[in-house]
Amino acid sequence: MDDWASIEAVGDDAYWFVNNTAYAFADAGRPEEAFALMDKLLSIGIAENGQLISMAINKALLQMRWGYFDAALETVDEI
Repeated sequence: MDDWASIEAVGDDAYWFVNNTAYAFADAGRPEEAFALMDKLLSIGIAENGQLISMAINKALLQMRWGYFDAALETVDEI
């Protein structure tokens, strides 16, 4: 997933693909990679892409699942 310009150009479908990939990392016991991927996705900008709100919520849910409660609160504060 190096072509972020294409991900941004495709939009919602590509955002969900990245979201699902992050969940796969988490399910494989690699939460830090999942968080990094979600951070990269969210760096596109929620203000410009409202559909990313779902991904921010999902990132917070992943953080809670792995015990990063303060980080989860920070994530939802950014929405």
